[in-house]
Amino acid sequence: MTQAQRSTEHLIIGGGLAGSMLGLRLASAGKEVTLLEKERGPHHKVCGEFLSREAVDYLLGAGLDPLTLGAVSIRVVRLAVRRTVVEAELPFPALSLSRHALDEALLAHAEHAGCNAHRGAIVENLTPNLNSWEAHLRDLSLIHI
Repeated sequence: MTQAQRSTEHLIIGGGLAGSMLGLRLASAGKEVTLLEKERGPHHKVCGEFLSREAVDYLLGAGLDPLTLGAVSIRVVRLAVRRTVVEAELPFPALSLSRHALDEALLAHAEHAGCNAHRGAIVENLTPNLNSWEAHLRDLSLIHI
């Protein structure tokens, strides 16, 4: 998107888990949706590699199976403080999956459903314009919402 102006019915800023899931749901409902992700490609994140049973069920309901993406089972939780380690079995099934894999798969799934995703798109600011909004991007393009 360079030096362009465009309009969209729905604009999502951020292609992480929440943004991609929203893009997937809106596109699956037949809505026109544009998703802007500042990263140009898949990347690692420090947090969020734990998937509870509820999270797994939610992903399965959206058409993504974490096991096919490389998730592994978690059976225990371990807490370490200095030289003391405490371990306990989890009372429920859980999985671990890198955010690199999960974020990329969910964003691709949203795109496949019709979400118009743009990578490397950095929003500088949002401004109100009568009954709508304008998103001003770093590359000087403008999106009317």
